[in-house]
Amino acid sequence: MGWCYVDLEKHDAAIATFEQALEHAPRSADGHMGLAEAFKAKNMKRDAVKHYREYLDISPEGPESAVAKRMLEELKQ
Repeated sequence: MGWCYVDLEKHDAAIATFEQALEHAPRSADGHMGLAEAFKAKNMKRDAVKHYREYLDISPEGPESAVAKRMLEELKQ
């Protein structure tokens, strides 16, 4: 559901949904990636960086690892 909210640009709803999912599964790589994307869309860089890093800690070779690494580089600037 969180990804649907991201696609609809309802970022506050996406954040709430991903945070709720992470309460139940704190090591969900998908949940952290979703939060990172929603925070990035809201220009909340520090929070986005935190969750991109969490994604990479959990899934360093995961399907979205290249995206997470690229976003971390982009957000450093």
